[in-house]
Amino acid sequence: MIIAGIFDSFFSSDRRIAEEHFAYLAKLGYARVAPSDAAMLSAVRQLKPIGGNLFAVRFAAMTQRTMGVRYISDLHLTINVNPKSSSISEWSIISQLQRMAIKAPVSITPRTIAYEMLFKRTQMQSEVEMGMLPEFADSFYAFSKVQGEVWVPEPIQRALLKLSVLFPFKALEKSIAIAHVSPKGWCILCDRVKNTALFTELLMVADQLEQATAQSTI
Repeated sequence: MIIAGIFDSFFSSDRRIAEEHFAYLAKLGYARVAPSDAAMLSAVRQLKPIGGNLFAVRFAAMTQRTMGVRYISDLHLTINVNPKSSSISEWSIISQLQRMAIKAPVSITPRTIAYEMLFKRTQMQSEVEMGMLPEFADSFYAFSKVQGEVWVPEPIQRALLKLSVLFPFKALEKSIAIAHVSPKGWCILCDRVKNTALFTELLMVADQLEQATAQSTI
């Protein structure tokens, strides 16, 4: 209990910011969801790109989209840095369950060495190279646990190229950014968003990615 109290006190400022954002979502037609909501937790569990870690949700909201239910969650994720230590990090995650014509889950990141180390060494995944547009491969990595005939649909590649100048995909400027697409749906994972302008931009990016994934929907 003492540790939990210290944790809550340390992150109280960020908690207030997160809560303000979820109040703002209500004005956009999103409904608040309990942090214990089973459907929301299932969506996060299935679509979060960093696997094998304990997580908790403090705030969440949802809306019914044409393609499926979209959840936005304030995510606390425990990352195992090495076998003897772990750290808790705070993220914003947008996850949308929808059936997609994709062979296997793929995580997409800006093309920087930090992401290569995260996915190849820590997550033990392989780089996806099949079917990549040259300009996409210049700007993004794609990783998957499945080896072989795995690729990112071209509409998604082209959408992410357009979104590369926006939050959170401006490489290393303002946030960690990971897009994840799978047969079950898609998500965007980034550092916890700390101002309304970036939060609005994140929602716009999600809408454009949704349009691209619609072309890969079963």
